[in-house]
Amino acid sequence: MPAKSDAANAAAVAACDSQDGVTDGVIAEPRRCHFDAGKVSGLTPQEAKAVNLIWDGPVTHAATVRGAASRAAPPSPPCCPAATP
Repeated sequence: MPAKSDAANAAAVAACDSQDGVTDGVIAEPRRCHFDAGKVSGLTPQEAKAVNLIWDGPVTHAATVRGAASRAAPPSPPCCPAATP
């Protein structure tokens, strides 16, 4: 899996490195990077989904913690509303 991880990382850097105006192998603003691991050759759909979830970072019900748009579906609402007194 290290080779696949390296491929996903290289694809993200290739897609987003120059967004800050400097091509230096560093993604300065990861929140602005709209990288899709589904386009990385050699990753299975499940691996690409895992990479995308990691790339998106932690999420809350409505938005990501880091502020980027998430590809993840919002969580399902709870099954039963709280009882009112």
